[in-house]
Amino acid sequence: MTSLSFAPSRPDCAVILLAHGSARVPGSSDSAWACRDRLRAAGCFGGVHCAFWREEPSLRSFWPMVEHDDVRLVPFFLAEGWFTKHILPRELELDGPLTHRGNRTMRLCSPVGTHPGLTELLRKKALAALEAGEGDSGDCALILAGHGTRRNRDSTHTARHHVDALQAKETPFHEITAAFLDDEPNLRDWPALVSARTIVVVPFLIADGLHGSVDIPEILGFDRTGICPFPMEVRQSGDRTIIRTGAIGSDPGMAQLVIDQVASRGHHDPNR
Repeated sequence: MTSLSFAPSRPDCAVILLAHGSARVPGSSDSAWACRDRLRAAGCFGGVHCAFWREEPSLRSFWPMVEHDDVRLVPFFLAEGWFTKHILPRELELDGPLTHRGNRTMRLCSPVGTHPGLTELLRKKALAALEAGEGDSGDCALILAGHGTRRNRDSTHTARHHVDALQAKETPFHEITAAFLDDEPNLRDWPALVSARTIVVVPFLIADGLHGSVDIPEILGFDRTGICPFPMEVRQSGDRTIIRTGAIGSDPGMAQLVIDQVASRGHHDPNR
């Protein structure tokens, strides 16, 4: 269990991780459940629960499990988008960043992926993969592989923001870019996106579901016979080394970001 550097004692407060989930794709909710378990082990909140859009417990059925009147709702998403701005407030019948229902007060926090600390998690994950995969640190590139969607440009904004933040940090990666499954630049064009001989690909995804454990690996040339996530894998493509990590959302450090979001009382306005 990864230790948490800042874990305030809030026994009067319940935290709800709001995630997408999927009843059809194994692994879609694993990162949310793992984060919940880390937060419970830290003992900093009176209760920690998960609720899902496409899985049980649903966004409308989890309330009987919550005993506290002070509730912090943390979207377990990497970016602002349709779900955080429309689906979550609608399904939870929220009035805005702050909602009162009888004696209960519900505060909607910003999505965990908008926390500036995610940049450091991405940096550490990429460096660890470069070292473990025995890549060439003198000629290496980093690709954040996100989903993206042409329907809402906000979904790519956060990934691009973290790319800019990573470029401002000291790393061995002389090329850092984002690429997407359903937007431009497209991950399928990865051989031309960067020129380095060693390429580290970190899925900018909240979980190792279908996209993280099948779609992205297949695009990168890894063999797949089904949904089977790997923490890291390496392959050669001619004279180039491809190193793929697991989804950033499965990183143990995500629990610390949730704690920070709750502690800062960072309210999220779904209408902005």
